[in-house]
Amino acid sequence: MPVALVCGGDDLAKEAQEDLGDVQVAITKEVLGVDLAACWGPQKTLPLLEEAAAEATRRHKRGDFKPYVVSGPVTAEIEVHKDAMAERMTAVPGIERTGRRAIRLKSENATDALALAWRTISEVFYKPDAWLR
Repeated sequence: MPVALVCGGDDLAKEAQEDLGDVQVAITKEVLGVDLAACWGPQKTLPLLEEAAAEATRRHKRGDFKPYVVSGPVTAEIEVHKDAMAERMTAVPGIERTGRRAIRLKSENATDALALAWRTISEVFYKPDAWLR
């Protein structure tokens, strides 16, 4: 499946175009710092997103996008907001803590790496007794 549209901050748009090539982007905010961004409201972003999606669809029909293939093995590094989040992620087998707020995972292919990353991220938010509250 080709990647045709990436929506988000201006930093994400730049990274997507560097990594994926001529992908369609919709910039919805200007990143000003690690925890700071100028976000535009829905009156501005909705039409922008609709037009970007329509253009991505037109370009896809023309064959402008090629599948993005990741060959294995895959190593992914994730940096999180808080030290405790990185610590919690290490409860998942196969996760290596590489810094105060950083972890690393390795898999034989992209599908398994993504599944492990999702399980690892989910571990941070899992609350086994939440149903009792």
